[in-house]
Amino acid sequence: MNQATLIAVSIVAVGSIVASFGALFLKIGANKTKKLRELIQIHKGGILLAGVSLYVLSTVFYTYALKLADLSLIYPIGSLSYIWAIFLSIKYLNEKITTKRWVGVAIILFGAVLISVAG
Repeated sequence: MNQATLIAVSIVAVGSIVASFGALFLKIGANKTKKLRELIQIHKGGILLAGVSLYVLSTVFYTYALKLADLSLIYPIGSLSYIWAIFLSIKYLNEKITTKRWVGVAIILFGAVLISVAG
């Protein structure tokens, strides 16, 4: 793996963490809203706006990484956000994760590693 590709993978890995925090904030914000109108008026909901902003920031990371490496490598590495989201949901939302979901996490992680080293 050349240096530009390694940098791109690192950038996407960080972006996936940012995106997972975006998902966490969206979930917390959605739980706090009572009406659909409150979700639509996102600019008034601080936590919702933070979630959307983090998603936008993760897109910036992702887009920059695409300048440095192939889409076929970068896109699967972005799937790590699903793994981070599970850990955040356990820690901050007290969600219980089933064995099937843990198997899914293992498959995602295995796939991301396989794709990143198969290049």
